[in-house]
Amino acid sequence: MQETTGNEAVLAGGGRAPRHLWDYWRIVWEGRWKLLVVLVLTCGVAVAGTYFMKKKYWSTALLEVNLSSAVVIGSELERVQTRNYFERDQAFNTEFEKIQSRRMIGLAIEEHGILEKVPELSRFRDPILILQRQLRASRVPQTNAVRISVTWFDPDQAALLANAIANTYMDTDKRVRTQEIEDRVANIRKLVGERTAERRRMLEYDLERLRTEDDIDTLFNLTSVAEDESLKNLRDEVQSLERERDSLTGQYGPGHPEMIRNRRELSTARTQLREALEAHEAFIVEELKTLGTSEEEGASDLLSTQQREVQAEMYEELLKAGFQQAMMAQTLESKIKIIDPAIPEIRPVSPRPFLNLALAIVVGLGFGGGLLFFQEYLDVSVKTLEDVENDVGLNLLAVVPAYKDRPDKVSGEAYQTLRTSVVFASDGRRDNVLLITAAAPREGKTRTIAELARTLAATGDSVVVLDCDLRKPALARDLRVDGRRGLSNYLASPEGEHWRGYLQRSPEGVDVLPPGPVPPNPLHLLGLERFRQLVQE
Repeated sequence: MQETTGNEAVLAGGGRAPRHLWDYWRIVWEGRWKLLVVLVLTCGVAVAGTYFMKKKYWSTALLEVNLSSAVVIGSELERVQTRNYFERDQAFNTEFEKIQSRRMIGLAIEEHGILEKVPELSRFRDPILILQRQLRASRVPQTNAVRISVTWFDPDQAALLANAIANTYMDTDKRVRTQEIEDRVANIRKLVGERTAERRRMLEYDLERLRTEDDIDTLFNLTSVAEDESLKNLRDEVQSLERERDSLTGQYGPGHPEMIRNRRELSTARTQLREALEAHEAFIVEELKTLGTSEEEGASDLLSTQQREVQAEMYEELLKAGFQQAMMAQTLESKIKIIDPAIPEIRPVSPRPFLNLALAIVVGLGFGGGLLFFQEYLDVSVKTLEDVENDVGLNLLAVVPAYKDRPDKVSGEAYQTLRTSVVFASDGRRDNVLLITAAAPREGKTRTIAELARTLAATGDSVVVLDCDLRKPALARDLRVDGRRGLSNYLASPEGEHWRGYLQRSPEGVDVLPPGPVPPNPLHLLGLERFRQLVQE
């Protein structure tokens, strides 16, 4: 039912969207049973899944990871912090990757016999990958502590796995650091051995020349002899006396006291030089004994070599470095310490019944509510008075309750309301043409227009009713007039004939233009210009 005021009614074809908070509540309230069913099903699935889900236990080992570096300062072994915040963060992330690496997990499985102690793990095709997925390493904020957590189906086995990985990580770190120091010590030993062998060859050559050569000048070309300051001083003294002898020979005779003194002092100096060379020869023999007879023997023990204090300066730095590395190797401590080993947990970490149930409620409400609103979006049917106003875009004039033959008191009041609404909607009776139609047959348009016409006529209004239903007319019967001659006769009559000759007055004082005989083409008659003029008049 709509008034022809020039407005166009548009029906929404893509569903009806709620416009107020009340509309949302109405959708939920009308679909409360569907929502309840979805909620019960969701909770049921969650409860069943929780019941049949296998329990998992979470066991954690707490470790201290010291990222400082060990150095030897003087004779003390100290640790120096050299990393800033970002470097330490990167270093911890690196340690986490080491802990969770396939190599570390593989070592833990092999060294601790995990496959025998945890038979369930051996059933998997890739046990390392399975354990890798159950392992988590994290840092305790603002500390050097690291948690190694393992989730497994048995609490004792979970603690076993966590402790195995923690111990493997600690032992591997110590082995790696020990190996690095041993490699450095071995390199230093090798270099010391090479230097020792080189010096031994030099000393052996010098010893042989000292035993076979008599020329002093030739002997002082030897390396070991040239290094000895006492020998150099004695040689300088001999050379000085020889120059003095040559000078005195041109001045004095052989028996002169100065010549006698010079010969005596020169003989004494030469004797001392020879004895010094012999002593140097003996020193070389002792040093060769100290260096040993082979390269391995000479470099067998850095600490003992350091204690012998070999006088050759070229060994000093090498022996010092070797001593420091050996000291670090002897005092090495792992940077990893286990603070708290993992212990079996009593309560499982998964499944969590209350959490699963809460999530099921949230998911059920969300899914059920979404389903209700989606159904409402797809539903274009009219259920309430608000639906009519929202979909048609026009105000509702009145609601007439159903009745059988004649309107009762309630229906009569509804028609009175309809009349009042029509009067107000027609802008003070200025719009005096009213169209009443329906979307389908048998929806009450004939009875509505008949009762509205009676109500208007009863208040003294002049009312003309045109029955334009040229297919199944029924208005003439309701208004108790003869419908055999009417609108179709007028539209088919010759020009000049007036339409008032076809009007009939009902007992209630309503002028009626009945439809007349049913024409073969009703739409053709209603489309004539004569019909438009009739409505205007």
